[in-house]
Amino acid sequence: MSSQICDPKNEKELICLHRKSIALRHSHQTSTMLLRVQIMLKKYQNKKQQQREITTLSSKIAFQTLQICYQDIMEIICKSIVAVDQVLSHKSHSKKLFQTILLPREVVERGKQ
Repeated sequence: MSSQICDPKNEKELICLHRKSIALRHSHQTSTMLLRVQIMLKKYQNKKQQQREITTLSSKIAFQTLQICYQDIMEIICKSIVAVDQVLSHKSHSKKLFQTILLPREVVERGKQ
């Protein structure tokens, strides 16, 4: 007796399949077929679970990578802001220094005229 069961194409095959199923009810082949189906189902579920875990892991890695990039960018921006502030304060300080140096000379030159 074959353990292959396929969809019936006509009434004759349907009757044959019905008889075969009755015969298999009390056969050791039934438990073997059920076991095969359970194993296939378990493999399918495991495969789906692995796909979910891989997707979750990929998402976490992508998020962490983005988070690291974001932190790096924020550090660069903060350093740039500090550098710009230093340049501006240096320019301001230089301008004040320049004015204090030039002011006495201008006064002296005007006095000579």
